[in-house]
Amino acid sequence: MKIKIKNDETRLNIRFPTCLVLNRLGVTVLSKTIKKKSEGRVRLSQKDITAVLRSLKTFRKKQTEYPLVEIQSNDGTEVLILL
Repeated sequence: MKIKIKNDETRLNIRFPTCLVLNRLGVTVLSKTIKKKSEGRVRLSQKDITAVLRSLKTFRKKQTEYPLVEIQSNDGTEVLILL
């Protein structure tokens, strides 16, 4: 996974292994965060989240550097998160 932040003064590129996010610990943290933030409106079990993350892993193998988030502000700052 890559995170790129660029503005007039600086450029910041951060790379880290996707397996740090798409693992069992990530699933546990994500499911607890969803339960806490959604206040019971969204019901996703760890099995559901695991299935989604497995699909993301498979997709990542087929599609390299897929943009997840692209933000451009009026002041010229750009943020890009690639899978």
